[in-house]
Amino acid sequence: MKINIRVASLDDVEGIVQVYCSGIDRWARHTNAGAVEVDYDDLSVAERFGHGGPWMSVETCAIHLNNLLTNGQYPLIAELNGRIVGEAEIYVCSEKDFLEKYCYIDVLEVHKVFRRRGVGKSLINKAIELAHEKGCEAVAVWPAKEAVDFYRKSGFDTALVNIIHLEIDLKNTEPYGSNLEVKPPPLQLRHSPKHDSYIFKDILLTLHLPKEQVEVCL
Repeated sequence: MKINIRVASLDDVEGIVQVYCSGIDRWARHTNAGAVEVDYDDLSVAERFGHGGPWMSVETCAIHLNNLLTNGQYPLIAELNGRIVGEAEIYVCSEKDFLEKYCYIDVLEVHKVFRRRGVGKSLINKAIELAHEKGCEAVAVWPAKEAVDFYRKSGFDTALVNIIHLEIDLKNTEPYGSNLEVKPPPLQLRHSPKHDSYIFKDILLTLHLPKEQVEVCL
């Protein structure tokens, strides 16, 4: 099975939309009476956008893809037997606070039918290759919780940033005007599995590239 990875063009918009829409099990229109199941073709562009962003329709995906390309970034697509089966969007970034120069994987999606066939790994390998070409010191991703294991298995083994999310039940707080003080959790809670029910971590994972292996293409 030969998976071809290349930079996307505007001609690929329809295939990219099919990749992202494959993960939607139910299309719905939200009304005052609640969500009503409808066919995809009956939804407006805005309603489709609400199911997952600009990749949900050809109109908005074309604008999004054009913005990436005109700003010198790298939407990558994976093809299998001429069919688009996955897409990843890579940004070459520079930040003084964390990494001088790195490739950031903003999104990575594989068609529902073609998952667990190496498509995602092929897209990551292409991102690593791109990072080498651009002289980056690392490849970074801010994965969804359920995708952390996938990225760790792909070599992303360094947690650069941990963010703690807290949920406050406003129904059980004092009425408006009272003194409400919110304190951060004790530091040890960040690594205590028993608190996972109400505290979870977002992790910026990085795969650092050995400098001696980095090739800069001018």
